[in-house]
Amino acid sequence: VTGVKVGTTKIFATAEGTEIKGEYSITVTAAPSEPVTPNKALAKYSFASSGTETLDDASLTALFATKVDATTENIVTEVTDSAKVWQGYAKFEALGLKLGTGSVQGKFTAKTSKAISKAVITGYGWAATDTVSIGGADAQAFGNVYKTAKEAVTLTFTFESTQTIPVVFTNRGFITTLEFFA
Repeated sequence: VTGVKVGTTKIFATAEGTEIKGEYSITVTAAPSEPVTPNKALAKYSFASSGTETLDDASLTALFATKVDATTENIVTEVTDSAKVWQGYAKFEALGLKLGTGSVQGKFTAKTSKAISKAVITGYGWAATDTVSIGGADAQAFGNVYKTAKEAVTLTFTFESTQTIPVVFTNRGFITTLEFFA
């Protein structure tokens, strides 16, 4: 049956050369909507970069807009409260966005257009005691991976759904990628 809209209709037929008739009801339903993919990132940012520029709130907000992955969308509408953030750092710029120093925490707060309940951060720690927290979730340690030339470490944070997400390094580390999930 083609050309039939969503709904129920009756089809009538008569056998040729007779008076035999029949009818049949048919129901057409809408095609199912595209399924929601669980754990699909709303936004993924890649900060592997070059340069050693110190970033303030406005320049970090602009950086998010240029670092979003092509398969996701930029949902960071504003960055506030940034301190000790660098786009790269000296000879380690390829590791990504650097937060903090040996004695001062690095931080920023991302404000998003959509509610977030999970964040996944991939990056490098500077020392074994350096930790990061996202969204107020418990701090987790990257470990001493940068100095030992290991692969970047991935940490997952879950928290109450929010559109204001603080990212805090107790001392120092590099963010290679940052993903936000609904």
